[in-house]
Amino acid sequence: MNKIRKCIKFVEKYHKYFNTITGEQYLSTTKFISQFYSDFNANKIAYDLVTTNYRYQEQYADYSTEDAVIHLKQEWNKRTQVGNTVHNYLELYLKGILSKKNARIHQLTTAFDKLRLRVGTYLL
Repeated sequence: MNKIRKCIKFVEKYHKYFNTITGEQYLSTTKFISQFYSDFNANKIAYDLVTTNYRYQEQYADYSTEDAVIHLKQEWNKRTQVGNTVHNYLELYLKGILSKKNARIHQLTTAFDKLRLRVGTYLL
């Protein structure tokens, strides 16, 4: 299984996975899941949240609606970047490319290893 993983390459620019030996392309999880849901309309969802959800109305009470939407989308983008970074670290770690070089990566990979032990070896 490790040999198979090592020949799978992700091209972030195009968000595509492919097998470096066979050239076969794979769907990303995002692309696969998108087949079952409508597109995420960030503008509409952020607008709806800041205008109708009491939690967001309280949080953004001092903002104009437009500024609240912008701020909320910026927060989502920050969280997406953190998630992508964690995903990339774990993928490199699983491929044996990344070692536990610093305390933060060590903490992350140790937690990941504990999770894999709890749910089984098939967790990617």
